[in-house]
Parts: sequence; C-alpha cells; structure tokens
Amino acid sequence: MAKDPAFLFYPGDWLQGTMGMTFEEKGAYFELLIFQFNNGKFSKASAKQVLSICSASAFEKVIQKFDTDGTFFWKQRLTDEIERRKKFSESRRNNARAIKNKDLPQKTVKAYAKHMETETETITENEILNEYENWTKQIVEGNDQFFEQMFTNESIPQSPNIQFWIYDHRDLLNRYPKMRPPNQQAFRQSCIKHIRENYKKEPNGKGKSFNDSKSRIDEIIKNRNYSS
Repeated sequence: MAKDPAFLFYPGDWLQGTMGMTFEEKGAYFELLIFQFNNGKFSKASAKQVLSICSASAFEKVIQKFDTDGTFFWKQRLTDEIERRKKFSESRRNNARAIKNKDLPQKTVKAYAKHMETETETITENEILNEYENWTKQIVEGNDQFFEQMFTNESIPQSPNIQFWIYDHRDLLNRYPKMRPPNQQAFRQSCIKHIRENYKKEPNGKGKSFNDSKSRIDEIIKNRNYSS
C-alpha cells in the first residue's frame, strides 16, 4: 500500500501554537514536522542535520516543541493525525470493496454506501468539535491573546458568569450544527456575541475578572453535566 501523501493541517492551531515564535523558528518547526511525517520518530542528531542552517537558539526552542523518550523525538499530535487518517482511508477502501461485491444483497450494498457518506460526516464533525474544545480551553485558560483583545475592546463589564457563558457557548455549538462558525476567528466573534447577549440579561452582575482564579473554572466544570 502506497504511503499517504498528506496529513490534516489546522491553521488555527498552528497560529496559536507558534505565537511568539520567530519566522526562523516557525520554519524550523515545520521542517521537523515534515521530517517526522516522512520518516517517523527522529534522533536529535538527525534533527540537527535537517536544521543545519538554523541558529542554535532556534534549534533548542523548536526541539522543545516535540515529545521525547530521551532518545527519539516526535510530535504526538502529528502521530495521532496520521493514524486517524490511515484508519479512515482503510475503512473507505473496505467499504468500496463491499459495494463492488455483486454477491451482496442490494439492501446491504445501499447500507454500505450510506455508511461511507455518514462516516465522512462523522469524522469531519468530530474534528470540528475537537477544535471547538481546544479553542474554548485556550480562552478560559487565558492563552488566546486575540480573544482577550477582542474582549477588552468590547468593554463588557465583568460578571461572575463569564466563564460559564464561554462553556455554554461551546455546548450550544455542539448541539446545533447550523450555529457552528467556520474558523477560529469566527468562533471568537461568536463567543463574544454569546457573552454580550447573556450579560444583557444580567446587567447588574459583578464578579471576578476574565483571567481570575482557576477555582472558578473548576467550579463550573464540577457543576456541569457536560461529557466530552
């Protein structure tokens, strides 16, 4: 079987994960990701060879972005994406073979075809919901600088329920596909709008600042019946 020539790339996650890195560091980071995709886990010596023209400081910062067992380095997220795509491709091939099998009853053939359609939709939906979960986590942990700037520009008064509304926004998107934004910036805008609309219902709310205590986040999670 030929090697898969591609892997899924999430621009929003890339921008968030490389924030603060120089162009040299970003380029070096991407080179090592491609090297892993083509060759699997790699040694530090191999990484230095790949990034031979990079500065020592850039190399040390980039290599810290990878998981390691002390001998080899790899990005677990990339490994997971490769494996997930591999399983999906195998499933598609198996379904295609079944559809071509003329000995199967017509009812079974139609069921396989329907499965192929819904399988693609399920994979795509799971990827979207995983992104929403990651983006929400970045916001509540104060790691989304773009959102924080947007929130500040809105001049929305503080409320003890702001973080609750952020989680509630995620849950609404999970339940209602038609409301789902297409990218991270649209997600931020949607979240801000949700906070603004809910705050109007509680104009006298007073509470902790947006980035205040993790205990508030833990309390929200504990009291919710959300399951990921």
